[in-house]
Amino acid sequence: MPRRSHRELSIHISNRWKDQKFRIAAGGLEESHMCQSAQQPLRTLECARTGNLQVASQPATPASPSVSPGWAGRVWSFITLMARGVLAGVWFWAGWVKILDPVASTETVRSYRILSEAQISFFVYGLPALELVLAALLWAGLSIRLAAVMSALLLLAFLAAIVVAWGSGLSIGCGCFGHGGEIDATDAHYLQEVLRDVGLLFLCAWLTKWPASIFSVDADLR
Repeated sequence: MPRRSHRELSIHISNRWKDQKFRIAAGGLEESHMCQSAQQPLRTLECARTGNLQVASQPATPASPSVSPGWAGRVWSFITLMARGVLAGVWFWAGWVKILDPVASTETVRSYRILSEAQISFFVYGLPALELVLAALLWAGLSIRLAAVMSALLLLAFLAAIVVAWGSGLSIGCGCFGHGGEIDATDAHYLQEVLRDVGLLFLCAWLTKWPASIFSVDADLR
């Protein structure tokens, strides 16, 4: 019995020693983890402080004197707006004059000697309607590229008619803005009319390439 009690006592002491060593080791790990957790904010603050010092130590970059990309975009948009306004005004003026005096428009179209009488009747009423529609689209800024392409095709047709009349030796007023028909040879100004239409074609090309502009329905729909 005494030997057995002594063995049990030894086992008990050994178990308690092992348990104490385990607790000490566990406590050390926990303390180490707590120290690391406590040091982490300090390291973060130190990094932030060091980073701020590095940023502050860098020399300030002077503002570039060149224009910003946004400024160039606004200029482009303004030019497109002006091109829209000019071309829309031209089409409105041309269409409105033809509607006010369809008889004079008929005589002007007949003087070119290109269309038949049936085609002339359709052309006299269809052309001003198309011109007014183009003016409305350009003013509103709706389908700007499409309106510019249609305007270019119409101007090319006008140019072809003027060149044919010029080459045929006819003395005809353009009649685009009224006062057309057969005129004296001294009153014919084909070169000026060709240059005018070429300038309008340049506006059409601009609107086809850069249709985006301020104050347009297209911009609101994007």
